[in-house]
Amino acid sequence: MTPPEEIRSRGITLLEQLSGESLLKAVKFLESLSQEPLPLSQNKFEHSNGVVKNITLN
Repeated sequence: MTPPEEIRSRGITLLEQLSGESLLKAVKFLESLSQEPLPLSQNKFEHSNGVVKNITLN
């Protein structure tokens, strides 16, 4: 699984390449995604020591 920090960095890089209407569409899309509740299985990460911590990506 890709670490959240790497995903955020890639997202920022992509957003920096957009302008005008495309940037506005991307931001609106991200805002709509941030409002959706994640299924329980998607907001948990298992650490290497086997401990599961509840982490919500937003």
